[in-house]
Amino acid sequence: MSVACSTHFLQVRDAEESREAIIYRHVSGEPEYTGRDLIAFIDRVRSLPDPRLSDASYLAAKYVVYLAELSRLQRRELDRAFGRPSSGTDDPLDFLSVGVVQDDPPDIEYLYEVVCDGSGRVRCFQPEEDVDASSQPEAGVAQRRTKDGILWVEVPIPTG
Repeated sequence: MSVACSTHFLQVRDAEESREAIIYRHVSGEPEYTGRDLIAFIDRVRSLPDPRLSDASYLAAKYVVYLAELSRLQRRELDRAFGRPSSGTDDPLDFLSVGVVQDDPPDIEYLYEVVCDGSGRVRCFQPEEDVDASSQPEAGVAQRRTKDGILWVEVPIPTG
């Protein structure tokens, strides 16, 4: 079963965060996949001459391109691993499982936030009832969000 997630790109103005864009990912939404992918994405963007880490709309657009590329590479890898002919084309528009949405779809199990203040900070949230207490950051450190009557608690993103 696939694990869906949303990534909110938050624009920071006068120390206030406002959601500018939401990117939906239908598969691999867990922190060990999407969390790591987001960190790798931010690192790659940092290496660009004009990274735009302070511009939520540009950064979200770059993330869609990144996910499309990642989807094509993963599909090719699976095709090779199973010894089957390519199941897609090299066309950069030939990808699925990623979308730009107005609101979070009801099937998301993780919620990510990219804080667009130049830092490239990434946060991950999970509904409180699904959180393993042993994976929580130190008391008082974890952030919380309420969305559609559900309490979302910040969870760590594995590194390495």
